[in-house]
Amino acid sequence: MDINRRHLLALGAAGAALSVTVQRDVNHPSILFWDNGYEGGWNTALDDDFARHDPQQRKVLHPWTTFNGVDTSHYQTYASTQSKAAGGTVFMPTEFLHGLYDGGAGAGLNDYWKLMGGAQRSAGGFIWSLADESVVRDDRGGALDTAGNLAPDGILGPFREKEGSFFTIKDIWSPVQLASPDYYANVFPAAFDKTVMLVNRYDFTNLDRRRFTWQLLRFPAPVGGAGHTGTTCISIAKSNGRLVGVTLDGAVVSLTNGPALAAGSATFTGLSHFKDGTGWVVQANYTGDLTSVRRRLDSGGWLRMEYRYRRTADRDYPESKVPRPRLPRPGEPARRGGRRLPPQRVLQVRGHSRLSSRNRPGVTPTSRRKKRQKYAGSANPTACATCATLSPVRASSRRASRAWARRISRPGGSPVEAFTASVRWLVETPSRAA
Repeated sequence: MDINRRHLLALGAAGAALSVTVQRDVNHPSILFWDNGYEGGWNTALDDDFARHDPQQRKVLHPWTTFNGVDTSHYQTYASTQSKAAGGTVFMPTEFLHGLYDGGAGAGLNDYWKLMGGAQRSAGGFIWSLADESVVRDDRGGALDTAGNLAPDGILGPFREKEGSFFTIKDIWSPVQLASPDYYANVFPAAFDKTVMLVNRYDFTNLDRRRFTWQLLRFPAPVGGAGHTGTTCISIAKSNGRLVGVTLDGAVVSLTNGPALAAGSATFTGLSHFKDGTGWVVQANYTGDLTSVRRRLDSGGWLRMEYRYRRTADRDYPESKVPRPRLPRPGEPARRGGRRLPPQRVLQVRGHSRLSSRNRPGVTPTSRRKKRQKYAGSANPTACATCATLSPVRASSRRASRAWARRISRPGGSPVEAFTASVRWLVETPSRAA
């Protein structure tokens, strides 16, 4: 099959997939544009096919570049975003904040959104990504594998649980905003008359169709300052260092008799207390798995606890009884994921590092033919002079031995590096059938 015919067949398959996708989603209210490819993977031959199935003739975008009058550049800095938003091309990054590498999808969003919202040619943007991407690992007891730190980057968790950025984005992207948010930012206005001016960014909804509730709250300061003026009292037992009770302004708080170990031991050795800056510290010391419990009561009424705990285990199971992984026997089909795979080329390493004879210079077709004859006539073939470091492993049958000999001596494919080892197996799948 010539190259042009293969290209036409591939284009036909892609065109069929495009036709099905567009006809399925063409009336969906959230479809504003069509993306052809992603970050360089554009099939430009299909750019005109979208219009054949879309009566609204929506624009086709190439995410990551400028196409059809829309700049979709990804992950611009604040300065470059400012420059692009002030330019003559519509700017709409199809990715402009990364949930993992930007410290959370909501981190910095308010600054970018203020900049983009005030630019005439800014059309919005898209955050990467919606949810954490993970795979349930049955071999790890159902653990969620996110490939280290490569996939946990969503606005939602793997079970669609709402994370911190979810509420930030919901607030910043709400279509109803305060008209002058800086007016309420630091100090609440003394002349507040219970009237709040709002901005309506709904396209088709008036605010008289919405229902509002509001509260006027005074939050306490984190440490000291105005807000909390009550008294916090804690009681700690001198006999064991455990918490007896906590009261806040005379009211009992349900914290008592802790910390208690679920496993391990702790023998109480003493109690000490001292001033630490503006707070007071009471520390209980132990011997055993729990070594110390440190409680700090701040001047603002906050109680903080830190503890040191270690848990060890003895390994007394003899190593001789631990089963070792069984390597496939010569000629035995390899198993992977419960599926049987065809016999693969197995080489036994003897001696120093050298390359397989299939790619070594000086090995002619005649020498390969002679080696095939030599290997086919021996039940336990050994390496010849031109391939002294490699030999095919004894096969379970004469037929398999001949097949392996053909694979070893067949030209083409990638070279196999033989590393120094007393006994080591190299497994390589042939690039072509023998």
